[in-house]
Amino acid sequence: MDISNSEDLLLEEAYSIGKYFFKDYKMTTAIANQYVSLHRYRQIFLSKKEQSLLNLCIKYPFLFSYVDSGLKYAKPKSALSQKLFCMAAILETTPENFDKFLLDKQMPFIIAVLNFILDGFWAVCKVIAGYIFVKTYFLDIKIKK
Repeated sequence: MDISNSEDLLLEEAYSIGKYFFKDYKMTTAIANQYVSLHRYRQIFLSKKEQSLLNLCIKYPFLFSYVDSGLKYAKPKSALSQKLFCMAAILETTPENFDKFLLDKQMPFIIAVLNFILDGFWAVCKVIAGYIFVKTYFLDIKIKK
């Protein structure tokens, strides 16, 4: 595979995964380049199924949260999970993003509890849907039309 083509694919991955973590945030070139540099140092090879799953997520970004949630239980040590974890680590350590990973101290306690309950319920729904999606995707179960 051509290096420039590989770097272009990694940049596309970086922007897509970054958008998954921060919907309203515009990814900087520096962060995307850190993702590419990380892959030069620590190569993460996806299986054909994982690569097609990543391509599907890049094409349909709303699937990232379901795939991420499902992979945590269906294939916890998958290469795709490693890529998501690496991008999260890069985003967390950048000066412009670190505060997004901290709790808001100004939020009233009752609102924080309600947010926790609602976000937790939504997360459980995503885990269940993501687990079913990932399991059926990796098992090649065909749905008849």
